[in-house]
Amino acid sequence: MASVKYAFNKAVDAARLQTEIQSSAITTALDFISSTPTVVDIWFKAALSNEDETTLSTIVTSHVNTPLPFAPEPSDSDGSRIYRPKVTKTGWHYEPRFISYQVGVYGSLNNKLPGNQDIGDAVLKFYNQAGVELVKGGEESDVAFQARLDTDCVKTFMDWWPQYSWDAIGCIFKIMSVPTASDLLWVVAAPDFPANLGGSVYLCNGGVPLNFFSEKETIYLNGRGSKIMEFVPGVPTTKLRAIVEHAVGSRPKLLFAYEHYKG
Repeated sequence: MASVKYAFNKAVDAARLQTEIQSSAITTALDFISSTPTVVDIWFKAALSNEDETTLSTIVTSHVNTPLPFAPEPSDSDGSRIYRPKVTKTGWHYEPRFISYQVGVYGSLNNKLPGNQDIGDAVLKFYNQAGVELVKGGEESDVAFQARLDTDCVKTFMDWWPQYSWDAIGCIFKIMSVPTASDLLWVVAAPDFPANLGGSVYLCNGGVPLNFFSEKETIYLNGRGSKIMEFVPGVPTTKLRAIVEHAVGSRPKLLFAYEHYKG
């Protein structure tokens, strides 16, 4: 849902106003505040109820345009500053997502909840040399479709599209059945959007040659800082795509552990 703006002709101290709103009875989450010397725009995650809108008007009317008093930094008994790093949003938790599959193999994706229940936010896609997606026919058996993949498939996509906002940390990657051919790997964020709109960002670029790795080798990819992937219902802003271009019949087994924080 898009954020909703409430505008007032008022000079404000944005930090003080934010504190006043967040400590009020307004239940809708505040998104952000932008202001000029004469106007303030207050953005919420959703539209306010009539009661909350009245409360907001009262807060803005009563607001005094002065900064909050300085709060001294916490210190220990020696007077040294106590430093507490904030690694992600309040209330979010760390959760690595493990997804494994076999390149070019139909039905090999493993992305499960307890009880062998598929989570449902990851899919495999297969393509031939012409870039045409290979899809199982309605009357085609699994065996027949796999035989067609074994002769035609040269590119395998694994799309993970979490249905929530998440804070990306990095990725742990493991390989089994290392190929003898120079199969190549890329990982792309928001692949359905062009780069000029902020999408198609390569998290792993250059074409990683999978035959450089040893059997069951583990590779760690760390972004050296978090990146928020904001979820928009129906829009693939949070999607990651692992792309493997491979020889016909090549079947390396891959395991991705996407490290992230989520709410």
